[in-house]
Amino acid sequence: MKDPEIFVKATLGTVVVRSKVSPKKNVNPTWNEDIMFVAAEPFDDSLVLSVENKLHPKKEESVSLGRYVMALSNVQKRMNNAPASSKWYNLDMREELKTEQKQVKFASKLNMRISLDGGYHVLDECTQYSSDLRPTAKPLWRPVIGVLHLGILKATGLPEMKPMEKRTDAYCVAKYGSRWVQTRTIVNSLAPHWNEQYTWDVYDPCTVISIGVFDNGHIQGVDTVRGPWHQRIGKVRIRLSTLEMNRVYILS
Repeated sequence: MKDPEIFVKATLGTVVVRSKVSPKKNVNPTWNEDIMFVAAEPFDDSLVLSVENKLHPKKEESVSLGRYVMALSNVQKRMNNAPASSKWYNLDMREELKTEQKQVKFASKLNMRISLDGGYHVLDECTQYSSDLRPTAKPLWRPVIGVLHLGILKATGLPEMKPMEKRTDAYCVAKYGSRWVQTRTIVNSLAPHWNEQYTWDVYDPCTVISIGVFDNGHIQGVDTVRGPWHQRIGKVRIRLSTLEMNRVYILS
């Protein structure tokens, strides 16, 4: 193999990330790069790492020299800033090489640090409207500081979301942390009454609960092009740090 241009391609789910080409143009390449993916519990996916050699310096085509598949359920979970341990992993050869070299017992190896960062948190909301700032690892969570009680009572003055039928079929959705709740749908009413109550454990006062009102597109007046279309009527956000402990607020 003359002047190989070797890189590593990492795949998790539908996300593919590749390293730079190794500056060492030999059979012992080095990279010293960090590749990061966002992974979600229950960690059923597998991380696929493939060592690739570019067929042409100016083209993207490459050939795999070997690969390693690791289930995320077997990955080391870190709870602190200490780096993960470095290990050598045996690469599986390509099928055509396996048939050509049946007697070869030595496998190429890839030295890597693979870990799940338990102190990391992936924001799925805008920072100023976040309802969950906890790290991934549950042992690092702060203790519960209180319970949030939310009563969704009623709405008034809703617009007609289905002009042809002159009606609105409204329901509410509330989200705090990783938990969503949804009220029942009040059919054909511009002033629906829900009178439903929900609770959440609170870990951080600097968080926000979001409540949205939607029109149910499954009831009547289904859009023949888009199908059941749930339109958002309005939304309100409440920052928990503005609320006092042991006090009931009844607000519109």
